[in-house]
Amino acid sequence: PHSEKSGLDKSNSGEIWWNYEITQAGVRSVFTNINAAIGMPGINSIESKLSHLTKLRQRYESNLKGKINFVLQNKVNIQYSNYFFTIFSNNRDGLAKFLLENNVYSTLRYARLDNMELFKKDLNSEEELFPGADQFYSRALNVPIHANLSLKEIDYISKKILEYEI
Repeated sequence: PHSEKSGLDKSNSGEIWWNYEITQAGVRSVFTNINAAIGMPGINSIESKLSHLTKLRQRYESNLKGKINFVLQNKVNIQYSNYFFTIFSNNRDGLAKFLLENNVYSTLRYARLDNMELFKKDLNSEEELFPGADQFYSRALNVPIHANLSLKEIDYISKKILEYEI
């Protein structure tokens, strides 16, 4: 059984809640026809959800552009999932705690695998394999972006980010 606390549980303890350690390799998950049948009704709403997520991202960009750095998604003829909205802060941990105090849960996903014990033994290298990764990981923060958010909520989150950062 999995005994590690969730990020939300950890956030109440004062520790950096997005840190995690992969202790064993996972398995590949392949969906069955039953899984597909369950998901089929949702296909009709995908375009509207993706459109809404794009509007949320555009609002974040409009609110934050020129004031705080964020990951741009500006390639022509590419439709993004907007699964993350990643911002950068020189005091990322402080910003995350401030947002949490203001009822905004933020996190950071996809930690560097080369820093995890499970993978270190296989890399067996003293050289820096991924220049810039430490700088990215020490400053990046994923702020909420999901289909249930409203533009008003994006404005609130943006306001809180700027309140802390500026």
